Amino acid sequence: MKREDFCIYKRTSFLVLTSYYENIIIIYMQKTILQVPVNKQLKSDAEKVALRQGFSSLQEIIRVFLAQLASNQVEVTLQKSITLSAKNERRYVKMTKDFESGKNVYSASSVDDLLSKLNAD
Repeated sequence: MKREDFCIYKRTSFLVLTSYYENIIIIYMQKTILQVPVNKQLKSDAEKVALRQGFSSLQEIIRVFLAQLASNQVEVTLQKSITLSAKNERRYVKMTKDFESGKNVYSASSVDDLLSKLNAD
């Protein structure tokens, strides 16, 4: 079917979509379009992140967020993410590997033992 094959009629609370092929579909859900002007680069970057996070589109993640916001299931706080320098990233990766392998790790047998170790320097 081509787009020209359909006629759309707006009725009180629903749309009636008819085609010249005698199919009738009634859609009871009214939708509205939310338009938010953003620059192209921001939209492109947000789409990439949404896809990487498993959403099918940027629109889907926005719909999910708005539904949760409207039902008071989500609270919004804006906080910049922390980005480590390359040097500090390497340092923390090494620390994590050391911890996982038991290297440079001290286990205290009691609180007094721990405090004496901490105050040894």
